[in-house]
Amino acid sequence: RDYGVVINPQGGVDDDATTKRRRGRTRRNIGTEFDYGPEREAWERVFDDTTMCDLNARLFALPKPARQLVRRRIFNAVVGNLPRAGERSLASALRHVGLLRTRLRRAMATEFGKPKRTRGLA
Repeated sequence: RDYGVVINPQGGVDDDATTKRRRGRTRRNIGTEFDYGPEREAWERVFDDTTMCDLNARLFALPKPARQLVRRRIFNAVVGNLPRAGERSLASALRHVGLLRTRLRRAMATEFGKPKRTRGLA
């Protein structure tokens, strides 16, 4: 009931019925019970799911030893001034969303070449 999972008579998960049940659920708990706070919301305005999936796919295409280095260079180019925990608000460091997303687009182009057109970086 809480997770929207349907168990079949054999005791396993009924994937189709679970998908159907979850699609029909109301989302009244979003933003209340599962509020991640202003820091996370600020982060996700800059680094949304579509953009992060694109970034991770591009990183995954690199040789393993290069992935962390390239990822670090991209994040430093975008938000090199991230505060340490307790210094100041992450949300304040990420308040210029348009500027940061432009930096992200440029950093990814520098590292990977011309970007594919994605909705996340539009």
